[in-house]
Amino acid sequence: MRTFAFVVLIAGLASIALAADKVENPDYKAWAALKVGAVVKWHSSTTDKMNKETDLIRTLKEVTPEKVVLDSVFLPNNFQQSVPVPATIDPATTQPAQPASKPGTTVTITEGDETLKAAGRSFQCHWIATTEKSATRTSVITKWKCPEVPDLVKFEMKDGTNHTTRVLTEFKAGR
Repeated sequence: MRTFAFVVLIAGLASIALAADKVENPDYKAWAALKVGAVVKWHSSTTDKMNKETDLIRTLKEVTPEKVVLDSVFLPNNFQQSVPVPATIDPATTQPAQPASKPGTTVTITEGDETLKAAGRSFQCHWIATTEKSATRTSVITKWKCPEVPDLVKFEMKDGTNHTTRVLTEFKAGR
C-alpha cells in the first residue's frame, strides 16, 4: 500500500512539474478574448501551374479555462473539422522558428508595422518577412498579425512563379 501511495504522490508531483513548464498559448488568448459565435474568414489564392481559390471559415464554439473549440470549414469542398486550441502550450512551440540556412542560401528576416485594410476595416499590424535566397531562386514569406484578430490578417508567399496570398475577409467578434 505504501508503494502505491508513493507512486501516486510521484505521479502527482510530475504532473504539477509538467504543468509548470507550460506557458500561455497566444492563439488561445486571442480566441478566448472573443465571444462564442465569433467568425473569422480568410480567402486564399494560389497562382502557379494551376490557379486555386479557397476559403477558410472559423467559428468560436466554446471557451473554457482549458481550451477554446473552433469549427473550421474549408471551401469550396465544404470539409469540416472541429479544432481544440489548448490554453497552455510547451514554450518551445512559442518561439519564432528560425529558418535553417542551407549551404549556398542566405536567410534574411525583416519586420515592421503597417496599417492593413482587410474585411472592410483597418488593422494596425506587425509584419515579419523571411527571405531565402540561393543562386537559383528567391522565396519570400510575409505574415501580418494584429492583437485583435486570432491568427493572421494576411499571409503572402512568393517563390518564383508561385504566389500564395491569404487575406482576412470577415471578422465578427461574436454575439
